[in-house]
Amino acid sequence: FGISGDVETSADQPTIIFQGGAVSAASFAASPSPLAPGSLVSMFGQNLVGGGGLSSSIPLSTNLGGVNVTIGGIAAPLLTADPNSQQINMQVPFELDGQAQAEIVVNNNGVMSQPETIQIASAPALFTFSNTGVGAGAFLHGDSFAAISAGSPATADEVIVLYATGLG
Repeated sequence: FGISGDVETSADQPTIIFQGGAVSAASFAASPSPLAPGSLVSMFGQNLVGGGGLSSSIPLSTNLGGVNVTIGGIAAPLLTADPNSQQINMQVPFELDGQAQAEIVVNNNGVMSQPETIQIASAPALFTFSNTGVGAGAFLHGDSFAAISAGSPATADEVIVLYATGLG
């Protein structure tokens, strides 16, 4: 004899932070590279985001589309929560200065993730034009904000602009 019926997904999918899924937003350096208080971080996982959102004011929101993140028990300011890429971009709270490590926990509309431990330390990283931490750095001429390149190099005594995070 047989059994018939439908299979449906559960409404309560777990919120999962990928192991090593919290990385510098500039370098994307693999874990266990430390993250500095005040630095920008990108975090990846599964069912992290829900509806998502984009912070549009300063101070940054700590809740986007029902998602909030705590690092070391402190609400992290959120820049974006993207449901398509399951990526959250945030800032490490300055209050973590002096700590060696902290746990990140995501609350996605009431569904809590397991904690993911990150290392805390000064961790300078320069942003790149590719937004992946690889390739040409986001370095600009200070007077025109045009990209510095082999065809348009910086000159002596010129002001240049470098974009970085993790300086502490």
